Amino acid sequence: MRLSILRDSRDVSVVKLKSISFWMPCDALTSFMLLIIHQLAFNIALYVSCTLPPSDDSAKMLEDYGHLSIGTVSLPFDIPGTRFHVALKKSKEILARLNDIIISRRMKKVVYDDILSSLMESTDKNGKYLSNNEIRDILITFIFAGHETTAVFLVWIVKYLTDNPDILEQVKTEQCHVKMSKSENEPLSWCDLKNMPLTSRVVQETLRLSNVAPFSPREVIEDVEYKGVFIPKGWKVQVYYRHFHLSPEYYKDPYKFDPSRFELPLKPSIYMPFGNGVRLCPGSELVKLEALLFVHNLVTTYSWKIVGQDRGTQYWPTPRPRGGLRLEISKIVN
Repeated sequence: MRLSILRDSRDVSVVKLKSISFWMPCDALTSFMLLIIHQLAFNIALYVSCTLPPSDDSAKMLEDYGHLSIGTVSLPFDIPGTRFHVALKKSKEILARLNDIIISRRMKKVVYDDILSSLMESTDKNGKYLSNNEIRDILITFIFAGHETTAVFLVWIVKYLTDNPDILEQVKTEQCHVKMSKSENEPLSWCDLKNMPLTSRVVQETLRLSNVAPFSPREVIEDVEYKGVFIPKGWKVQVYYRHFHLSPEYYKDPYKFDPSRFELPLKPSIYMPFGNGVRLCPGSELVKLEALLFVHNLVTTYSWKIVGQDRGTQYWPTPRPRGGLRLEISKIVN
């Protein structure tokens, strides 16, 4: 597959700026951060996958994905009125919309630098091209995975930076230096992204501490014994990444937000926010790219403070600040 979309951050940077532009008209705005960033992450996932900019149609699809997300962690009772039933209905609507997008792309015969064009050009081992149904099934999964946990992860970045004002000020200084090196409205380049060492460590530490994808299912490919427990070949297991990421055996003060722990290389196999091996998350680099762009635009354009008390962490369906993190957001006046 041809996946060159991550070679240049220009397109992602543009759609990100458009996505957060609705903050601009207000000098001050109190909002739930998770709701805002869900829209942001979804617009990026849709753009990277299908080159579709934010629109009323994408807003409707995001709403449908919300019902789908709730349904995936509900009891599987396909009875009218249940969350699972609504999720099935919404998934059919999403699949129908994606099918329309695929048909339209085939009719236009235009090749874009996105996931959809890559899938349309891909063949299996027998040289057969993917069908529309196969492509739409991949797209619905990619868009879902590409915005749900990403949104929660970006909220955690805001939370940890807010809770650690000294680190936030250092990040602001780093990002202001990057911004001063650019002309007005000039998008960030790969060189700019590589010139963000502190912000990159903030991203790494947030991935470690938040564990927005705390486990993943795997199949045992050969008999193995672990700490006296025999696990036969073929058994299904859950790899629990929080065990590594929050273990005092591997990290000093594991529950402390400390980006400096990534100044030196870590021991192998104790840091796996995207899994490991052949099943490594295919969107790992995109997530880190989004995070760097998000932090840059956020800290150089806005100031904020948390409204209300810290309500702790909600662990289902994924770890997130309980209540979605309510903020009072103000645009920085130069």
